[in-house]
Amino acid sequence: METQVEEMFGTQTKAIEKKIESMAIFIAVEDEAVKQASGALSERKSNLDQVKADLAMLMRQNGIEKLSLTNGLTPKAVIKRKYFKQSGISDEQLFDWLKDNGLDDIIKPTVNFNTMQSTLSNFTGEIPEAVFNVSDVPSITMYGKSKFLASRNNE
Repeated sequence: METQVEEMFGTQTKAIEKKIESMAIFIAVEDEAVKQASGALSERKSNLDQVKADLAMLMRQNGIEKLSLTNGLTPKAVIKRKYFKQSGISDEQLFDWLKDNGLDDIIKPTVNFNTMQSTLSNFTGEIPEAVFNVSDVPSITMYGKSKFLASRNNE
């Protein structure tokens, strides 16, 4: 009788071990694939941002603000202003400045980057260079993209 019990539990244990092994292999392979895809995505985003900046600069250098192309795309050269806290400025100093200028409603335990971008973009007062590093980044706002992509997918 003891042999039957050992065989029964032994078989069950082997099946569980096989399932665990299969899932562990999947996790290891997928984890690596996700890391590689994440790296590739980061690289593609960086490349896309650079090409947008290059196109914006090309258009601006040639006095073109917006151009309707025959393919339906209409690139428009824009400057997107982004605000970064200067190195050496503490959150306390940043918060003090925001409070002094009536912008303290955005203060949380930390200031969300996108919230700060939006708030400072609409702020009409002076933005001190001692507190913020202001960077103007050339970019493109693309009109007609949905229609263009839809027509490409139909070809």
